[in-house]
Amino acid sequence: MVLGFFVFGLAACDSQLEIENAAPRITWVAVQPPLEGESIAEVTVWIADMEGNPVNLAVDVIREDGHTDELVLEPGSHGLIGLTTQEARFDPNGQPHLLLWDTSGLEGTKLQLGFSPDDNEGGAGDTVVTPLFEVDVGLYEAVPVELMP
Repeated sequence: MVLGFFVFGLAACDSQLEIENAAPRITWVAVQPPLEGESIAEVTVWIADMEGNPVNLAVDVIREDGHTDELVLEPGSHGLIGLTTQEARFDPNGQPHLLLWDTSGLEGTKLQLGFSPDDNEGGAGDTVVTPLFEVDVGLYEAVPVELMP
């Protein structure tokens, strides 16, 4: 009986268990518009990664007419490379990160922000977009994002 258990245990030790790394995801976005006479908006983006891996983020500015530009960051932002997620690993909302966005030339423009996360281990997460908003109005409350059509 003991020998049979030992053989069973040995066989279990030889098996390979492979768990795939989950892709990161964007859960919420808030945009505080620039102050009167200024051009810097504050974008807060919540990033979730089940393993707590650092996440790289590509952010596009998608105008109502379909024209796309990269988001222009200002100094003081958390950046777009190696954004931490470890502290919020068990929080379904993810970890917030601040992006200071130079909106020069976009006053009065309706647009969406598109986010593409990648943790370099679980692969790229889904590309998502915010609802359509005006730069001068922003998205004061955190809003859920939608899959990019």
